[in-house]
Amino acid sequence: MNNKGFLLGEFTLKMVIAILSILLLVYLLFGIYGTFSEKNKLAKAESTLVEVVERVELAGSNSQDYDFIMTGPNGWSLVAFLNNGPEACLGNQCLCICDGGNRDKCDRLGSCEKVSSEFENFEAIKIDGPTGLFIKKTEGKIAISKNG
Repeated sequence: MNNKGFLLGEFTLKMVIAILSILLLVYLLFGIYGTFSEKNKLAKAESTLVEVVERVELAGSNSQDYDFIMTGPNGWSLVAFLNNGPEACLGNQCLCICDGGNRDKCDRLGSCEKVSSEFENFEAIKIDGPTGLFIKKTEGKIAISKNG
């Protein structure tokens, strides 16, 4: 019987199992990282949105103009829904920060707040690093635009 051939097969089997184990660990680590990363982005979106809505309500009540810097999450968008928005809006006008900027994406991964002040609809504002907003009241409606 040839012992060298048997040892070579045993060694190869151990190497294949070791490589598969390492690949499984790498896959699990990326999965865990992705989960925590999305939670952090959602928390950042929620806190940024609360600040934007505060400024919108202030502009609506005292007719002052406001500059505001949104810092994230990068790649997401600030969008307005006058009606027919995500489920969180329940048919009311609202502002959302979502990954994608459309209604379906806001339902799945985004943060939305109802807004009592009347505002003009605007194109989605993509957040790429620090993004400046200009919030003002014109003709009884709140206008939000990208600053710069």
